[in-house]
Parts: sequence; C-alpha cells; structure tokens
Amino acid sequence: MKLLGYKPHRKIYYPAGLISLVLLPALCIWWLHQHKAFEPIRAMDIVFFDSVTNKTFPPAYRIPAKKKYLVLDLTGNDAEDSVSLKYAQLMLKRWKAAKDDTQGVDIHFGKKAKYWTLVEAVNKVKEIGLKTYMPYQDHFYAFWDFHKIDNGLKIKVLMCGTGLLYSQPSACQRYMTSLQVTLKDYWSPLLLFTIMCVSVFSKNRQIQFLRN
Repeated sequence: MKLLGYKPHRKIYYPAGLISLVLLPALCIWWLHQHKAFEPIRAMDIVFFDSVTNKTFPPAYRIPAKKKYLVLDLTGNDAEDSVSLKYAQLMLKRWKAAKDDTQGVDIHFGKKAKYWTLVEAVNKVKEIGLKTYMPYQDHFYAFWDFHKIDNGLKIKVLMCGTGLLYSQPSACQRYMTSLQVTLKDYWSPLLLFTIMCVSVFSKNRQIQFLRN
C-alpha cells in the first residue's frame, strides 16, 4: 500500500533511536557502578551473648571456661604483639604435649590493638589443631580439652545467629530471589531501556510502512 504515492528515495534515519542505542548501554553501566552493583556482598551472622544461659553450662564449657589462664596483653605494637602471639602458640604446644588442659591462654586486646592480631590469633590456634577457642568481648580464650564428654550430661543447645546463612534454598527459590532483587534495584534503567526499544521498533515500522 502506498501513502499518496510517496516513496522515499533515500534512507531515513531516526537520530534519537541511534543515539539512545549508543548511549543507553554506557549510561546503564555508569548507573550500576554508581550504585555499586558489581561489588560483592557478604553477610555475617551476629549473636548476643546470653549470660543467663552461660551459667547453666558446666564449668568446662562456660565462657570463659574455668582454667588457669596465661594473660597476654596486645598493645598495638606490631613487633611486640607478634612475639606475644608466637609465645601463646608455643605454650599451647607444650600443654598439648603434656596433656594439660587445666591451663589456657587469655589474649587481651587493648584499645590500640589492631584487627590483624585477632586474625593471627585464630590462625595460630588452627595451625596446631586446637579447636577449643572463643573470642569474647576484648578477650580471646584458647585451651585444650582432653576429657571425654559425658554422654549423660545434658546441655542446652543455643542457636547461634539467625540460621539464614545455613539454609539451602532450591534453585528456583534462588532464581526468584535474584530476579526480585534485580527488578527492585534496577527497575528504572530497565524501564528506560524498554521505552527506548519500543520507540525504535515503532519508528522502524512507520518507516517500513512509508516505503511500501
């Protein structure tokens, strides 16, 4: 069908559509970077210490456990703190060799102590296979426990954290959750992109109609 016998002799370009197709991907990427969409997101369960429940535990399982502790103060001096951590590991090795679980290490983090000392304290006890350690307030307790657990002993189980990080949702649930988060966070650029695509498609249909 011809419209009034008019047939264009040259190609008709739609500048707005061409500009949008060129700039829109760049603008979308810029917008996503501004909203930190490409940064990894991590989560960590946080729990509150229950002093009432702690008193119901046997002395060997309370926080802190009833031991004779070697107290080491970390002051923020890298050299001195490094020596203190090595000394703590050395003493734990000696107690392991002597099967001594009456003593333990109490690493106290002072106000100027640095975060790397906490990480290093965990690494030191893991290197020697120690599993009974616990950070509590500004202390880090570590000790051996060579006694067998009494099977008849009843201890209340305390759920640590929300437990959400340990749940295993199905693949469909993970996909739907990801889709909901994407639509919620990026609905505006998606809407703009959809409008631009519809506009360009509509304009091309009009051009094809004029040519025919």
